[in-house]
Amino acid sequence: MQTICWKGEDSLNWRAEMGILDQTPAVLSLAYEKNGVWTVLEENLVPEFHVVTSKRTKNNPQRNMALKEGEESGYQWDTYSDDPFSHLQDVKHADEKFLTTSMNVHAAVAMSSVAILAHRSVMSGGNTYDIPDFRLEECRKAYENDRESPFYREDGTAPTIPCCSHPDFKPTPDQVERYRLAMTDGKDPSDEIL
Repeated sequence: MQTICWKGEDSLNWRAEMGILDQTPAVLSLAYEKNGVWTVLEENLVPEFHVVTSKRTKNNPQRNMALKEGEESGYQWDTYSDDPFSHLQDVKHADEKFLTTSMNVHAAVAMSSVAILAHRSVMSGGNTYDIPDFRLEECRKAYENDRESPFYREDGTAPTIPCCSHPDFKPTPDQVERYRLAMTDGKDPSDEIL
């Protein structure tokens, strides 16, 4: 199990416990602490994806309307006015679950990138990011030199992007030291014998 703790923008202590549940990556517990009492919001959350798709058509009632005064032919909105889910023969359903038994490095990186890119989206005011398909060489190339991180590095280097949307947040020296020790299994890197 992996436990992640952080101080929220609401000044509460938050905790997420991650692990494996029935061969599926899961959030085993999501909780916050208020007045010394931990409140569990959810437990045993597993990612499940249900996708519904269909075909769109260019059945555009606007194209059948008379032109308004001053309107030029061909300069109308290219809208999609149909209801794609009314064409039942074209509706497709897919369900997906991530199982650790079928996990590979590309699936693991893709799952991780969802959280990373969501964080970047929040920090950039809602910019959208496509989730890369790391099975494709061009996607791997696009991110191979990406070193942006909201975390302090083992050598104490500061984060390159904010860790939260609170503009003045800075971890205490004690928090930085605990993080550094956690990243080095409790060993001081300067104690290493080369």
